[in-house]
Amino acid sequence: MNHVATWTLGRPFANDKVLLDLDADAPAGVRADGPGGQLLDGDWTTGAAFPSGNGSPGGDFRFRFDILPGNVNRVSSVLADDFSAVKARFFRSTVSPGSGAAAYTIFHDVDGNGSILANDFSFVKSKFFSSLPGPEPAAVTALTVTPRAARVANEVLA
Repeated sequence: MNHVATWTLGRPFANDKVLLDLDADAPAGVRADGPGGQLLDGDWTTGAAFPSGNGSPGGDFRFRFDILPGNVNRVSSVLADDFSAVKARFFRSTVSPGSGAAAYTIFHDVDGNGSILANDFSFVKSKFFSSLPGPEPAAVTALTVTPRAARVANEVLA
């Protein structure tokens, strides 16, 4: 069964490290819908596979991800190796993905149009020397979550 949770943010992200922190601890943590709904099993280990959890209800879901446009190799800055990686995949697409190290990936399709072309190459070049900010993100404020959003988030992550 597939479930989708959608959050609409008040502004676009710039180069950033983002921490998604869902409270799953009693009494007000994310729960399944309905009276006495089970708490989200949110315990997460960085690098682990989905779904989250350790088999016991409770435990916050804390998931960090990076936003750095042009960073196709997903390290901390945009450099010539990102540029070369996109160039090596020229003309690859979702229809003609190729194989091996030069195969199509969503990370190299910078504009997300399904094809890796000169516009992806140019975009990466325009972002040379961009980097992620220094410190790790910390949870600073809580968002008010409607019961429906909490139920949907619980279904997605459970």
